[in-house]
Amino acid sequence: MESAVLLQSDIPTDATSRKMMVDSLLKLYEDEELFDRRGTQYQHYGKLKHPQLTEQLRPYIQDSSKCDNVRDKAIDIAEVCEVSELQEELVTLARDSSQSIYLRASAAKALCSIGDAGTRLKLKHLASEQLPEDEDDLLKGYCLSALWAEHLTAQELFEAITPPKRFHFLGKYQIFLEIELISKLQSHDLLLALEWLENQGVRCFGHPFEELGDKIILKAWENFGVPGVVERLAKVALVQWREYQNLLTRDNDIVRNFQASLAQDSKKRQKLIEQTLLMVSESGEEPWFLFGSLRKGFLHPKDFFWLLEELERIQDLDMQKIWIQCICNTFNRQDAKEIVALVEAMKTNEALRQTFELEFAPVELNSDRARQMETYYLQSHHEVHLKVFNSLLEKGFGRIKRCNQV
Repeated sequence: MESAVLLQSDIPTDATSRKMMVDSLLKLYEDEELFDRRGTQYQHYGKLKHPQLTEQLRPYIQDSSKCDNVRDKAIDIAEVCEVSELQEELVTLARDSSQSIYLRASAAKALCSIGDAGTRLKLKHLASEQLPEDEDDLLKGYCLSALWAEHLTAQELFEAITPPKRFHFLGKYQIFLEIELISKLQSHDLLLALEWLENQGVRCFGHPFEELGDKIILKAWENFGVPGVVERLAKVALVQWREYQNLLTRDNDIVRNFQASLAQDSKKRQKLIEQTLLMVSESGEEPWFLFGSLRKGFLHPKDFFWLLEELERIQDLDMQKIWIQCICNTFNRQDAKEIVALVEAMKTNEALRQTFELEFAPVELNSDRARQMETYYLQSHHEVHLKVFNSLLEKGFGRIKRCNQV
């Protein structure tokens, strides 16, 4: 065990001493007298580099009769010491289906660091094939990491992505999907990414690509000006909204940043609203599902005047009706400026006038309409008062309970 202890301190720099230390460590691993399950030795392997290290490690990487423990550590040493001369042996091991899947994944992991372009390309079929033995998707994750984005197109990447075999296992594949993929995704590949996301269907109730989907949407929002992104993002939004789901589904900083950006950047937000309204109108479907979703951070009260201005430009009657419903959802009946603007717009737009005429028409006292309005008023205010009373009552009981506990 002396070599393992010495490895964590300053060790001799001469090649002979380092070669002896590597021999000693490998023997301890081979005899299963030393394990490094927590990876505490890994960070010190760089101290072992010496001119003969390639020949010293090669037999352990190639010889399948040796135990997995020592072979795995030989791969780690090769990776940390950047022994690129062993990359051919590593890619052969990674592709050998007769070998342990964890050793194969370890070899692919090393190639992420020391493999050249030609060697990494030999991992391509492992990234796209379904490998039942890769139960934790470790090999798939490391192969994708080794290839993306220099040696794998976005088209090839999204064709290779499959739901994780173990949904709650946070391994290399999940880390790749949720961190590495997005960090290297270029703006010109966003249309393809959004199309892939649209094809995944509605994301809710533990969908395997919830976080990846949220990050793709946020990246698209940040690159909103790329031609075609608005249209693709609107399609993704409608997939969610048709099922009354939020566009971004997780409760984390990504969602909070997106919501803050929605509130601040009215031009982008209004452009997305406009595109979704257009698509719903062209599809001929009933638009009622849309308004509840738009109220969740997309359709703001301050959009009222913008909606009125846009309504003036719309000639299609069906499209006008959808916009008028948005106006209904943003109209503040206590705002004098909005009332004046709406009355003026009603003079030139018949559909708008028909929608709001009852709100502005005179009401005769003791008429049926007057009685209906009175009943509605009393009922709504009764409900409000009842809620306030119940709230105060609950607070009172809470105080009494706390006092009794004391």
